[in-house]
Amino acid sequence: MTTLLPNIQNEMRDIKAKLAIIDAKLDATLKNPSSAPFSVPPARTECLVPSPITSMAEFDGFEEASWTPNTGSRRYEFSLF
Repeated sequence: MTTLLPNIQNEMRDIKAKLAIIDAKLDATLKNPSSAPFSVPPARTECLVPSPITSMAEFDGFEEASWTPNTGSRRYEFSLF
């Protein structure tokens, strides 16, 4: 029991130090938003992965090929490779 209290006090001191650092970073960010450690991408960004479909005719062909007459719905197959 006698060693438990000093351990808790040490942990609390460490937590307070970490919180002080977080508070300082928050204050700096609020004073100067351009110093924020993260960036937000623009609202309109292009997909970096090229599309295998390059025209509307190819897209229409894909849509027609994905139609299943048995169920009357579309089936899509996706592959990561």
